[in-house]
Order: sequence, then structure tokens, then C-alpha cells
Amino acid sequence: MSNSVSDEVLARLLVEGVKQIASGLKREIEDINQKFTGSSNKIINVLNQSSASVDGNLINTLTYAVYGFQRSYMGPVRLAADFIEQQADKFKQEDTKS
Repeated sequence: MSNSVSDEVLARLLVEGVKQIASGLKREIEDINQKFTGSSNKIINVLNQSSASVDGNLINTLTYAVYGFQRSYMGPVRLAADFIEQQADKFKQEDTKS
């Protein structure tokens, strides 16, 4: 096996590894988001049973906090995972051209 062939095989394995890691990261991100959303929905359901929280601002504050977390933290993490996957795809395309 020549060096160029072994380098090509190694590069393809590395790209596939990066893609698998990015896919796993995306699954973990969605899992965290679902758990976070589910937990906050449970809290909101409990608060809905209290007249004090319905009349007050507590539910709106919690809803805004959940949205803020998703927008400020989960969004950028999703974008980073997508970027990693896209870069691996570009690398793979360039590798197959040569």
C-alpha cells in the first residue's frame, strides 16, 4: 500500500469519524432541548394550577427564560454542529475530486 493510498483511506476515516461525532452531537443537543422543554412545560402546568401564578407574571417570565435559553445557547450549539458536519462534507468532496 503506497503512502497516498493509505493517506486517502486515513482521510476518509477521519472525515467519517468527524461526521459521526457531529451527528452524535446533534442528537445530544436535541435530547437536551427536549428534556429542557419538557421540564419547563411541567413547571408551567403546575403553575397554571395556582391562581397566584396565573394572575402574576411567573408563567410569562418562565416562558421567556426558556425561549432565551433556546435562542442564546441551543441555537449557537446547533449551528456549530451543523458547521462541523458541513466542513466534513466539503473535505470529503475535495478529497474525492483528487
